[in-house]
Amino acid sequence: MTSFGGLFALATLLERKMLGRIQNRYGPNRVGPGGLLQPVADGIKMLTKEDIVPKNADHLIHFLAPLGLLVSAMLGLSVIPFGHRLIALDIETGILFFFAVGAASELAIFMAGW
Repeated sequence: MTSFGGLFALATLLERKMLGRIQNRYGPNRVGPGGLLQPVADGIKMLTKEDIVPKNADHLIHFLAPLGLLVSAMLGLSVIPFGHRLIALDIETGILFFFAVGAASELAIFMAGW
């Protein structure tokens, strides 16, 4: 998981550098030598952002909505076979389960705005 996060940070940094060159401007170069610590600064910025909950919203449901979306996505992926023996749930009604969980993900989106 750590290597995936590192590769994602590197890909994001390279993309921002490339877009800076294409647009004839400097890319991220303020944080660290050559902007190498820019993904770390972006991560810290994202972790310190304030989560704004509407005044009349149910705070618990508003907080749990992204978790519900993540759980429904993972459950949907669990019935897809990725190889001969590489499957998490081998059930007979896999396609029905996949679409039912996909429909349940809309509830999480509804919960986020409630």
